Amino acid sequence: MPTLPDLQRDFVAAVFDEGNTRVTGEIRDGRFDGARLLQIYRNNVFLSLTGALAAVYPVVQRLVGEGFFNYLADGFIRAHRPGSGNLHDFGGALAEFLAGFPACADHPYLADVARLEWAYHVVFHATAPPFDLSALSAVPAEDYGALRFSLSPAARLIASDYPLLAIWRANQPGADDTTVDLGAGGERLLVFRRALEVEFKHL
Repeated sequence: MPTLPDLQRDFVAAVFDEGNTRVTGEIRDGRFDGARLLQIYRNNVFLSLTGALAAVYPVVQRLVGEGFFNYLADGFIRAHRPGSGNLHDFGGALAEFLAGFPACADHPYLADVARLEWAYHVVFHATAPPFDLSALSAVPAEDYGALRFSLSPAARLIASDYPLLAIWRANQPGADDTTVDLGAGGERLLVFRRALEVEFKHL
C-alpha cells in the first residue's frame, strides 16, 4: 500500500509525463476509467498553466501566434514544472527556454522580449516599501563612504542587442501597425514602478 506522499509524488509525475502510469491503478473509476480521468486532469493543468504564461507574455504570444505559443508552452511546462502554489511565480525561466528552443533560433530577440515581459510582471507584483529618507538623513557624514544602495524589488535592469521597448510598444493593444527595425541597435532599460504604474527608462 503506497503512502500518501508516494501517491502525491506519483500523481504529479503522471500529470507531467503521460508515460508514467504508476498512479493510474490507484484512481477510482467513475464515469471514465482512471487513465481517462487522469488525462482530463492533465489537460486542465496544461490549459491553466498555458493561460498563466499567456497572461505574463502577451507580446511573445502575439509575435509567434497563439498556435505556436501553445506549442512552446507545452514544451516549457514539461521542462519547468511549477515550484510554487502561486501562479505569479510561474514562468520566470521562459526567456532561457526560448533562447535554447530550436524552433525559435531564427528569432533571437524573442528571449529578450520575454525577459522584458517577466521584468514587467515581477515589478508590477513586487512588494516594495518606500525609501526611508529619514533613516538616510540620520547617517553621520563620516559614514557616507560606507553607504551601499540596492535596487528596489520593484525595479529591474534589462540589457539587449535589440530595440526591446519599440518591439514591446508596437505589440500593445491599440498600437499602430508599425514595423520595428531590429537592426536599430540595442538598449539598456530600467523597468520600475511608480505608484501602481510600471514605467521604462532608457539608460
